[in-house]
Amino acid sequence: HPDLIAEVLDGLADEGLQSDQRFIESFCRYRINRGQGSIRILAELRGKGIAPGQGTAVLQTLDVDWFELARDVCRRRFGSEPAGDAKEQGKRYRFLQYRGFNQDQIRHAMNGSAEEYAELISWLKGSIIVNPCHIAMHLYFPV
Repeated sequence: HPDLIAEVLDGLADEGLQSDQRFIESFCRYRINRGQGSIRILAELRGKGIAPGQGTAVLQTLDVDWFELARDVCRRRFGSEPAGDAKEQGKRYRFLQYRGFNQDQIRHAMNGSAEEYAELISWLKGSIIVNPCHIAMHLYFPV
């Protein structure tokens, strides 16, 4: 009966009653409003049989600031206070990663804006010794 199903779906699409595009747009908006990042949204769409290119195209048309969404999600879950220790940082990082945000978005949510990050790197480059561990420590434990 797969042929019959395909025929019915084609007929519904021809009549404008079924649209993959509308489904993808609606699904993406719903997931964004729930505070999910693009990585998770695309993975869920793939699980529903949607080609990755279709999902990516729709996400690019939506006006979403993924960095601010990650920050808002982090604040709603953990409050506005910075994490006190490495264990708390890890907990927040894993939470945002599970929600579907990439490393840059997570770093922004946990440590501040790209400008603050650039200032930190500039400050570290001006110090006498620049050690990668020193940089990593300041990324996760801002001064």
